[in-house]
Amino acid sequence: MNVIQAYYILNMKILLKEKLPLLWSTALPVIFLFINGQYVQDTMFLNYFWAIIIFACYIFGVGLQAVRLREAGLLKTYFSMNPSRMLFFISLVLTQMTSAFISMVILNSIAALFFPVSFVEAMLYSTLLIFLALPVAFLSANLTMLHKSSYQTLSTVIAIIFFISLFTLTFEHMINYVNPLVYLSQILFMQGAFEYLVYVIGSALCIITGVYSLRNYRVNSIMRR
Repeated sequence: MNVIQAYYILNMKILLKEKLPLLWSTALPVIFLFINGQYVQDTMFLNYFWAIIIFACYIFGVGLQAVRLREAGLLKTYFSMNPSRMLFFISLVLTQMTSAFISMVILNSIAALFFPVSFVEAMLYSTLLIFLALPVAFLSANLTMLHKSSYQTLSTVIAIIFFISLFTLTFEHMINYVNPLVYLSQILFMQGAFEYLVYVIGSALCIITGVYSLRNYRVNSIMRR
């Protein structure tokens, strides 16, 4: 627990020092909230914007961050505390859960001020989604297996996917059948045994592949050799 706490404090210092990722994960959904403001009729419409925050935090803040730290040669600092990959990963997830929660508070506060939205209800559901979407953080760990791809390449590709998903999110379009933001936004609307089963199986696959990737997570980057 002390190791996780030390990792967490270090991660939060990095997050607060850089500021841009936290600002981006907050400002972007707020902007799209006002762009689509005419459609906001109740609290649950915010699920689309919660999905944006979670994607940004769990994909960019966990999987891509692990790739970035390795490429920058910073993992020696982390693993000088403890060589456990899992403890390192847990600390990244806790950091991004904190980041997501802060972004949710800001987004839900703004939504409650300008739209017919209950802040308390929004916080309850958005916090629940942060936990239900945890398998996505494990899924992002698979990015560390792409040893021959640089952080810049991976971040560019994922940013393109993210923005395409973002701009088609509220439209009736075939691309939404594979839109990760749509799937994230619909987690809170699961109904019936089949949908719950799909969620459980999908979550199990994300966790299993993520754990496998973490067990094979290399400290040294091929790109630096």
